Amino acid sequence: MPAFYGAVGTSQVQIDIPYDMVLAWDTGTRIRKMTLHAKVAASAERVLACPIWIGCKERQGREEQEHIERQMAELQRRLAGTPA
Repeated sequence: MPAFYGAVGTSQVQIDIPYDMVLAWDTGTRIRKMTLHAKVAASAERVLACPIWIGCKERQGREEQEHIERQMAELQRRLAGTPA
């Protein structure tokens, strides 16, 4: 592999991710960029731009909105002094 890709950590580029991703080891951290080897960057961008992911992005937006609405309802309940 080093013959094709070069030394580990070389030829790295950053690509945009068209939706939020979470880190597997820290699910509270969302990312919108990814660093990978230049030789696979174009392929990764094509894969991430596939129509199948549009549904994921739309669902993610709905889930985010629902989460915000739940948080707002909980805050309003607490401010009103209503028990859970």
